[in-house]
Amino acid sequence: NPTNAMRSNSVWMIESTETSAKKEFYYRELGLYNLVTSSSLSFSKLLSRLSQNFTSTLAYSEHFDSEIVNDVVIDGNVFNDGCGMLSVELMKEICHKLNKDVYASAIQIRYKGAKGVLVVSPDIHDRKIMLTKSMVKFNCNNTNDLEIIRFSRYSPGYLNLQIIILLILNGIKKKTIFKYAKKEVASYRVKKGITTNKTVSMQFEKVIKDIEKQDTMLLNTKDYMTTIARSAYIYNRLSNISKRYRFHLKNCAFLIGVFDFSGTLNENEVFVQITKPSGKKTVITGDVIITKNPCLSGYDIQKVKAVSHPYFVDYFENVVVFPSKGLFPLPSMITGSDLDGDVYWVCWERALLNIEKRNYKLKP
Repeated sequence: NPTNAMRSNSVWMIESTETSAKKEFYYRELGLYNLVTSSSLSFSKLLSRLSQNFTSTLAYSEHFDSEIVNDVVIDGNVFNDGCGMLSVELMKEICHKLNKDVYASAIQIRYKGAKGVLVVSPDIHDRKIMLTKSMVKFNCNNTNDLEIIRFSRYSPGYLNLQIIILLILNGIKKKTIFKYAKKEVASYRVKKGITTNKTVSMQFEKVIKDIEKQDTMLLNTKDYMTTIARSAYIYNRLSNISKRYRFHLKNCAFLIGVFDFSGTLNENEVFVQITKPSGKKTVITGDVIITKNPCLSGYDIQKVKAVSHPYFVDYFENVVVFPSKGLFPLPSMITGSDLDGDVYWVCWERALLNIEKRNYKLKP
């Protein structure tokens, strides 16, 4: 992916030899020869498969067993699209070596010609991974390394412009949403430490004017805005609010989506357990709303019920576990997503839960 390569400042240099000068040589080495020569895949899809080999990863090179199993398919719908499993024992070993001994419930991976997410399963023993057929994109046997893109972790949630519009379309009042912006702005009031730097002061005054222009902000800047610290950090945070409408929520998180292979969850149920950096664990129960950026349709948000269950509590944290039951896969009803590494916005902020439920309907 050229965009990701530029973002990570990476480039691949290839030594030119008589053998390597032929493009067929690279296709064979990357496991793409059959796809290129006989596949009906579009050019963009072929590029996607090619870039799969060049993702920035951490390599786990120790021995483990692997197996390819069938997907969970109901009425032609793949419910676990892009998600497989691995044993708890293997996950702990991987986290010990590559994640500073911080436990994770899921990892986004590349393995030979497969891509997607592996989630822990207490039902798998020894050092083993179980890929599903939806994860395997092409056959490649040039390496046995398990390449890890990222580990599941807690990421604090926030509101942004797309999500705000989505909430308003689904019946949430503007004043309900923007009280969180007022609260965050108010949190920057300080009694001491006002800087006199002219450049920063000018930037800060511009932010004040920008915020004053937003009718929905309803801020009385004369009372306290001029007492907010004029610092680059504060300017950046306030600019996020006034320009990008980005402000944090306490009861919200961005989490990798995974699949319930055990069949424990019922339709429209999810499991969410948050473990913050402090080590405090919280199992979320009750109504939650879930979406994913980009969210451009009023149907791209789902209100479901978060439940607690003993099967998940010990091993599943900082992920959102989707059910294996229902008419449609729940992730597919959220911006047409899947479970190959997509990160979901999960919110249990009480004031934002009263959305108008939109039914996901079959296309005529």
